[in-house]
Amino acid sequence: MPKPISLKIGCNFDPALLPGLAALNAAYPEAPWRINELYGSLASVNPIGTARPTFRLQDGDADDLARYAIAAKAVGMGINYTLNVSMVDPRELKAKEAEIVAFLEFLMRIGIVRVTVAHPLVAKLVNDNSALPIELSTIMQIRHPRQLRQLKERVPNIQKLCLDVFANRDAMLLHSLKDTAKELGITLESIANEFCVYECPDRNQCYDLHALNLTKDDTKLFGHYPMGNCIRERLVNPIEWLYARFILPQWMPAYYATFDIRSFKITGRTHPTAYILKVADIYMSGAFSGNLLELWADVANIGRLEAEYQAPRTVLDMAKIRADFLDFYFIPRPFSETMEAAYLTEVLKACHVVP
Repeated sequence: MPKPISLKIGCNFDPALLPGLAALNAAYPEAPWRINELYGSLASVNPIGTARPTFRLQDGDADDLARYAIAAKAVGMGINYTLNVSMVDPRELKAKEAEIVAFLEFLMRIGIVRVTVAHPLVAKLVNDNSALPIELSTIMQIRHPRQLRQLKERVPNIQKLCLDVFANRDAMLLHSLKDTAKELGITLESIANEFCVYECPDRNQCYDLHALNLTKDDTKLFGHYPMGNCIRERLVNPIEWLYARFILPQWMPAYYATFDIRSFKITGRTHPTAYILKVADIYMSGAFSGNLLELWADVANIGRLEAEYQAPRTVLDMAKIRADFLDFYFIPRPFSETMEAAYLTEVLKACHVVP
């Protein structure tokens, strides 16, 4: 029987990932959600581009992608292929138009269920040259119903919106997007375990640099800009983990009931299978009471910078997070930055485990 809520899991194209995810679906038959979609792309099978540099992606060829799509379908999962590059050169897109059209035809032929785009021009190109359903990426930062309405008018194949991660606690915006999405026949999706520094001034530049497909050495320039900034900020100020607009597994039903959010994206497509399965298991279970940081990939950059700042590993015990956490954001009342800072300071005192 179809489940009302879908989980979309990051795909690293490891063959072992599929049986692991299928086993999780089988392990939680009564849960109101099901893993039925994977997202990701292979570095060499993408003439448009994606929001990750090549060195962070698994690679393969078109035959590898076709085989994986067939294997995913066999366990009840579709692949959402990421064409979510944030910065494009229209001259390059025009020069490669024939190649791109052939590529989109290939994606349809092998059963790709939808594509994620992060640029309006790419969305239009996909819409005008294929019947592929389109998901708008969180990278587009849709912050107003007018944006969604205008994009749907230009690109009728838009069927899904991955909300701006910073919108996850903005009840007024979520309500307005809920109404507009319902009117337009668009499904809403929230990212559950992204921990970008809230309203980071480098967010757009971060995605644009990904679009440049930097090498691993290139990412070390200017103090690991921009990732170095957010990593340092979280190390020095652990409260930033609480400002981040994460969604705990036990909160998913509230988002569904209140805002009709029917899909939750679990990040991790550039990470090992063991990590992806671990976090997917946590969300399938519907509850989490461990260290908040376990929901985010414990990337090597954190370890490298700990010594520099002599900062201990942060532990935020979610068993001690305040019961009124969502109410603080969702109950209508006057709200200010000062109020949020004071509230999260109290939350930090309650759940921060100091060694």
